[in-house]
Amino acid sequence: MPELDDELRRLADQAAAAAQPTAATEVIRLGDRRRRRRIARNCSAAVAAAAAVVGGVLAGGLLTGAGAPKPPPPAPPAIHRVSPAPSATATPGRTVVPVPVPSPSRSVPGPSPAPSGDTTSRAGTTPKAGPPITGRP
Repeated sequence: MPELDDELRRLADQAAAAAQPTAATEVIRLGDRRRRRRIARNCSAAVAAAAAVVGGVLAGGLLTGAGAPKPPPPAPPAIHRVSPAPSATATPGRTVVPVPVPSPSRSVPGPSPAPSGDTTSRAGTTPKAGPPITGRP
């Protein structure tokens, strides 16, 4: 083993004698190269991360259909309701006139009934004498 120690010391002495210090300009040039490579690596990583985020957002939008405009929902079918005629009950001495009831979908202007239900309280109208109206006309 002492022979190995002697041989290693001799090789280390030869290497130290042949060693020359690196010039300052070479050190600066190598440092600049390393710095440029590090900056390029960091920028490319940032661009790759941004591209991954944008790709994920676009892919998510295409898969869910959020990117395409949705057509408006179809209109519900029109329902025409016929309101039943109000049941007319005859009272002795009165004539009951059925009043049309407007459908809830649209308002139709018409005569408004008197609050008490008395048809004689309308201004300018007099009830006509006749048989009482019962049932549907």
